[in-house]
Amino acid sequence: MVIERKGTDFDSLFPEDVNQYYDIANRFLNLSTEDHLTAFEISKKAWVLSDRWANIASNAGKLALKEKFNKTDFKDYCYRKYRQMQYIHEFTRMLWNKGEQGQREKRVGI
Repeated sequence: MVIERKGTDFDSLFPEDVNQYYDIANRFLNLSTEDHLTAFEISKKAWVLSDRWANIASNAGKLALKEKFNKTDFKDYCYRKYRQMQYIHEFTRMLWNKGEQGQREKRVGI
């Protein structure tokens, strides 16, 4: 499964961040519940990227003046990217935790 990219006016401002966003989102969509080690890697990357989008959003006013666009629209755009990365981080962290618990139970049960 792959997320279809729909370009916005803001994508050109941060092309690398947008590429990373879609990369993590696609890896998340194709993650199986048994692959807790990959979930851990996705969780870490999503956390870093959510922080990046939060930082970008905090500078929305300055960027809006510089680039001549609506501050509210830009801040909303960044917040949606931030929230999606937070959700992916939280979900994959829980998936990793359950996988680790399952591995420990298998080792103890032997």
